[in-house]
Parts: sequence; structure tokens; C-alpha cells
Amino acid sequence: VQGYLKGSDCVWLVSPVKRAVNDKTTMDLLSSGYRQQVRDEGVEGSLAYIATQTDDILRTEIIGNLGLSEDSDQLACALARNDFFGKTIRKRFEQGLGKGTEGEEGKGSIATFAISAVD
Repeated sequence: VQGYLKGSDCVWLVSPVKRAVNDKTTMDLLSSGYRQQVRDEGVEGSLAYIATQTDDILRTEIIGNLGLSEDSDQLACALARNDFFGKTIRKRFEQGLGKGTEGEEGKGSIATFAISAVD
């Protein structure tokens, strides 16, 4: 897998949104060395994590998991979950990486997308 990653121009990691934040296997594919390389040398957008099935929403579960107001509607729940997904994946990407080669934040990161077939 690491050989394919090194030779690729773009990597997309895809997982259902219900598993995306806790999908250790997917994130384990990205060694800290690869993440460091993407951050220091990468082209913005060359690494993406795509969460699918974001239209599959159990409102009460999202309200409880994210501590939202009981009167949050389905759209508010979906937006909050998508925001939580993106922030968590970006935080995991940066976890364990120092500053860039010149003490900067770096050129690349991980782009996150939450997609739906319904809306």
C-alpha cells in the first residue's frame, strides 16, 4: 500500500460517515511519514477523505452525540455532524506531526468532503 501511495498524484479515502471518525483502518493507511510529506510538499487537495451516506440521519442520536439542542432540526444535525467529521479528520491528520520543514504549517493538508445521494 505504501508503494502505491508514494507513486500516486491523489489519494481519496472513502468511508460511510457513521464510521469515518472512528475508522482507524483508513487513517492507519497514512503513516506519519506520508502525512508529513503531504503536509510539507503536497499540493493542496492531493489527499481527501470523503464521508458518504451523510443523508442517513438519526436526529436523536446526533443530538445526543454532539450535545445539540433538543429542538435541532434534521438539517442542523446534518451540518453539525459534517462539521464534526471534517474537524476531527483534520485534527487526526495533524496529530503527531511537528511544524513544517521551515517551521511553517506546511503546504498540504487533508481535504474533507461529506456527500449525500439525497440532498
